[in-house]
Amino acid sequence: VEKLSKTDHHTQEEPGEWEGKEATHVPHATAVEGGVKITVDHVMNEETEEQALHYIEFIWIIDKETGEHLDILQLAPTDEDASCVFKGKFAGKEVVPYAMCNLHGIWRGSALAVGQ
Repeated sequence: VEKLSKTDHHTQEEPGEWEGKEATHVPHATAVEGGVKITVDHVMNEETEEQALHYIEFIWIIDKETGEHLDILQLAPTDEDASCVFKGKFAGKEVVPYAMCNLHGIWRGSALAVGQ
């Protein structure tokens, strides 16, 4: 995961070759009781004769200040949606969400300052 966070990634402001895909690939972080919720408004499609395999493979968060990886979740195309809640002691940290699409690469969302 450390290597993934340091490799080329796309953002809302700089989608690169995937311009137009921002709305369905940029992960969003929100503070929830006891943790941080990450959502990506993305389809989770298994491969069929009519459609290609297309899903979010991983969601993770890092500490913006230190670069420390705080948590990660591997998803499957059979999952209902591309979201999760990371439970932990993130109070006082600024967390940055990442998501990896099997077709459109790694995307970074905006940092979230988690309150005390």
